This record gives sequence, C-alpha cells and structure tokens, in this order.
Amino acid sequence: MGKGRKPKIEKINYNQIEAFGKFGLTDVQIAEALGVSKATLNNYKKKYPQFLDSLKKGKEVSDAKVVESLYKRATGYSHPDVHISNYQGVITITQIIKHYPPDPLSIAYWLNNRQPDQWKNRREDITGLSQPEIEALRTKAAEIMQENL
Repeated sequence: MGKGRKPKIEKINYNQIEAFGKFGLTDVQIAEALGVSKATLNNYKKKYPQFLDSLKKGKEVSDAKVVESLYKRATGYSHPDVHISNYQGVITITQIIKHYPPDPLSIAYWLNNRQPDQWKNRREDITGLSQPEIEALRTKAAEIMQENL
C-alpha cells in the first residue's frame, strides 16, 4: 500500500461541526472553514453519519432561534432595559420595560407559511369580470392595436 494523505475527515472535530451549524453557517461556508469543496462536504454528509448528525444538531439550534425570533416579532414582545439620561451633569439610570408591538410583515410571513389555504398571497381577478369577458376584452384590445399599426 502506498503512503497517501490522511483524509481531512479524520481531523474533523464533530463539536466544531455542530458549532458551525449553531452559528448559522451555510454548507459553502462550512466547507470553506474545513478547507474542502462543497462536493466533499456533501460526500461527508452521505458517508459519515456522525458528521451529518453533528451538522443537523447545530442547524436545529440556529433554526429554533430564528423561529423564536420570528414568533416574537409576529406577536410582539417586551424586555427589561435601562434608560440613561444626563441632566446638568447628573447621570440617571432608570430601569424600564421596552415594548415592541407585533410586526405586520412578520405576521404575514408566518400566516402565509403556516396557514397558506387561508392566508397565501394570491393574484386574483378584482375586476368583477368573468374569465370569458376578460378574454373578449383582450381580443378586442389586440384588434384595436392591429388597426392602429
């Protein structure tokens, strides 16, 4: 047997792979951090179950954080904060509760994805005309355009 390089997979720390997923890195960024191509990274995922499990475990954590943040934005939230003021050289620190109202864009995104039957954005005919009437108008418009050429 010839002496060859050890595969990079043997040097990989699975805790590091999980951390990459927790940080929200994409597969391309993870491959770059490991010094391999995206194709090699995909091969690792297929060939080494522990590698794939570590990556999934990390990505689940970051995905859960994003879902929680989207939920908070959609429903509104409050958190403790401080207000710092300076009046005539006297600094005052006041404990406050900061409130954030629900965000309409986050609400729409959530509902469009969670309840698409009721909330999905659709292009609908708002003219009140039936489809045959619309087609007749299009035909008439095309005839008028031809006459004006």
